[in-house]
Amino acid sequence: MSETKARQLNNYIRLPMSLLSLFPLGQAYVLGDVFSFTGKGNACRRTYKSFGSRTGNSRATVARALSKGKAKGLIMQDKEKGYVFNLDKVKGDKFLRVLDWIITEEFTVRKGEKRRLLPSERTVYTFIYTRCDNMKSRTKSCIVSISEIAEAVGLSERTVQRARWTLIRAGLIYCSLKDKGVNAYKKSRYTLNYKLIRAH
Repeated sequence: MSETKARQLNNYIRLPMSLLSLFPLGQAYVLGDVFSFTGKGNACRRTYKSFGSRTGNSRATVARALSKGKAKGLIMQDKEKGYVFNLDKVKGDKFLRVLDWIITEEFTVRKGEKRRLLPSERTVYTFIYTRCDNMKSRTKSCIVSISEIAEAVGLSERTVQRARWTLIRAGLIYCSLKDKGVNAYKKSRYTLNYKLIRAH
């Protein structure tokens, strides 16, 4: 299956959560991209530039990610399939679904400031999105505390708090005052901007 066809069928990066504790965010995204295109007849034959554009990283970050991934036995290069992820290394692992457009699109994060999301911001959004879009859940909401998100994705509570406010200002997630926890250890209830998701 070609990469173009695979992207049409799978328009997100599957990011194993264990990678977040092993690598910096940018490198984890690159390895998650290899993971997404391993198996089911997919091929991951691409340049550093195409890795970078898909994952929102520089060429240097892509190079470090692939080098470290090989050194740890997580990935290998195959003549036919390109980069291949060793699925045994993450067997049974939970993964986050990183939407393509959340990496490449610019959002209004403050009055007069429009930019792409930082890696920490898109990771927090991805965590909430994955929880909300769980097919087993009927509520389509994510009830979690700042500290729980921080622990799950390997970020500080302060970074998660800042990312959360950025996502709310950008209109990507909603959290009403009555649903907001009183501190980092109390759970808040988040919902997604589904209108924006459907538009993509």
